[in-house]
Amino acid sequence: MYNESDFIMLSALQHFTFCMRRCALVHTEQLWAENIMTAQGEILHERVHSEEKEKRNNIVYVRSLQICSAKLGITGQTDLVEFRKSDSGGVKLKQYDGFWTPFIVEYKRSKPKDIHAYEIQLTAQNMCLEDMFGINITEGAVYYGMKKRRETVFFSDELKSETEELCRRLHELINSGETPPAVYSKKCKSCSMLELCMPKACGGKKTVKQYLKKILEDS
Repeated sequence: MYNESDFIMLSALQHFTFCMRRCALVHTEQLWAENIMTAQGEILHERVHSEEKEKRNNIVYVRSLQICSAKLGITGQTDLVEFRKSDSGGVKLKQYDGFWTPFIVEYKRSKPKDIHAYEIQLTAQNMCLEDMFGINITEGAVYYGMKKRRETVFFSDELKSETEELCRRLHELINSGETPPAVYSKKCKSCSMLELCMPKACGGKKTVKQYLKKILEDS
């Protein structure tokens, strides 16, 4: 179990799964850059978060729900949680009678070639809900804005175990205060951090700040 003061933002987990160096650049070196894909993603999330809680038929839609898990040591907020009316147990909601089963939905701009980072992020969010409500949740979904389509993610024991292990390694990375060396690959081309990361120039154990400092000293 982690203390609340040691909680890490959920967004760091997706960065970590995609690229450990990207995670360290954003959450340790405090660097950030946007490209067209991240900008469109922000717009999509703003639209989701601008809506208020509402009930339609047998579903209560809750947006921007604050979540956390002491087991994983993470905190953040959801895009959307659908609380679906249930006859076989679930959670109780203020203003609404009966029991409701949470179904979490994460909004993404588009479907990447490797969706595993999205699955891990969704699983982590779901494990937060499980810790908060003390129930088991079997599935959620990722909504892809460009295709306007949902894809279901089933929360297997294997996926949960992997998510827990990645959270442990994420804490180790952040606590170390170190930035992993750059390793250039195809996915670097679409990364918004490409120009700040400089994977071809910052190989070995150099950080971006060290590289820029050297450039200034030599100029």
